[in-house]
Amino acid sequence: MWTSLILLGIALTSTTAITNFQFPSGTPCIIFDTSLQISVIGVFKSGPEAKQIELDKKAVVMNSSYCDDGNSSSIDFFLEGGVGLTVQFLKLNDSVKMMPSISFVPGIIFNATSDTNNVILHSTMGKLLPPANVSYSCYTGDTPIVMTNGSSANISYHGIISLTQLRVQAFDIKNGDLSPGESCDITPVTSVAPPIKPVTPTPGNPPVQTYSVKSGNTDCIVLQAGIEFNIPYTSNGARLTKTIGVPNNTRVVGMCGGGVATTQSLSLMFYGDWIMNFIFSHTLSGSSPRRPLLLDGTMYGIKEISLEYNISSYLFPDADAKDEKLLSKIVYKTPEYPTSVGTSYRCQPPTIVDVQGIKTRMTSFQYLAFGNQTTSSFDPKTVTDCPAITPFATDDDDHTGTIVGVVIAVFFTIMVLVGIYIYRRRGKVSYEQVY
Repeated sequence: MWTSLILLGIALTSTTAITNFQFPSGTPCIIFDTSLQISVIGVFKSGPEAKQIELDKKAVVMNSSYCDDGNSSSIDFFLEGGVGLTVQFLKLNDSVKMMPSISFVPGIIFNATSDTNNVILHSTMGKLLPPANVSYSCYTGDTPIVMTNGSSANISYHGIISLTQLRVQAFDIKNGDLSPGESCDITPVTSVAPPIKPVTPTPGNPPVQTYSVKSGNTDCIVLQAGIEFNIPYTSNGARLTKTIGVPNNTRVVGMCGGGVATTQSLSLMFYGDWIMNFIFSHTLSGSSPRRPLLLDGTMYGIKEISLEYNISSYLFPDADAKDEKLLSKIVYKTPEYPTSVGTSYRCQPPTIVDVQGIKTRMTSFQYLAFGNQTTSSFDPKTVTDCPAITPFATDDDDHTGTIVGVVIAVFFTIMVLVGIYIYRRRGKVSYEQVY
């Protein structure tokens, strides 16, 4: 990681002041005290350009932040230059995963571009914290969190979040203060406890379930599908595949992102440490990148699908490699499965997606994003169906024999006429030669 930064010729500096944030104020459910700096790097034709933003006292905690919903909590910030920072906390078995993401408009923070598209950089691995009922602190510097690459207008962007001091708790806060907890200087958190052995759905028949992401009292994302994967692995040196389905006991987390977000996300968590991510994207309409407007009829679709999975001993008892954690993802240049805002996308035939070598099969697939509805259901009057598959001809409607017969008859008719013409032509030539 650091090698690539040196090649870019960009020096990253760190801050020392710690800033205290709470959400909501007064009786917090999240306490986030930190010295945090964001470095966003754009690689342009003229060379790399870096923008550094500090999470300081001028940062505004957004109302899109939310407390424990049973699976997750989130604190969202609005920073200088219109940069957004979302720090989401996901409950795992015996730990919490901190998953930050940043959003920005390149034309606002960089001098080398006038691009007004919104770019979001995600952390795929995040940072593991102690269990939900304790706090975490680290004062001696922490491992930087690298954000996955983003792109817009054929320009790549990279992000790094540097945490030099951190005190945090996102669940089970009592009396408005941090609970006793763990420190990176004493007991570093290095792994997730082994999950409880789940029941794998029958291959070829995954349960069709409905998942939703809420913003307040409304659903911004609703997704329905029965999902299964063909997972490749190695056993005794041979390459095999195994069908693994998403079970019933699946937890759902996601991010609506507020009214001006161009990206929303939904994550399914199952088997302890498996995470399937959907990222939805749309095009904003409006005259100003600072005040974009999301209109009904604006097209949106799925921008990215990823799967974090584990070749674990209880799901793959014959695998050569045990507890091998892997990540596969597909990023579409143009969002796939498109529909318009206010309308859902539906595909009754199985939808097959190749997620970087992982064959993913979704049955009864239907989704809606960028919504604002009070129920986790789909309006049958506002739906875009996937293109119908052209059926093969059946015995009842197969006219191949008739067509072939007509072609043969026409061919022989033409041959007879040509023969008559040639015969008469030869007769005329011989008659002229006699006289």
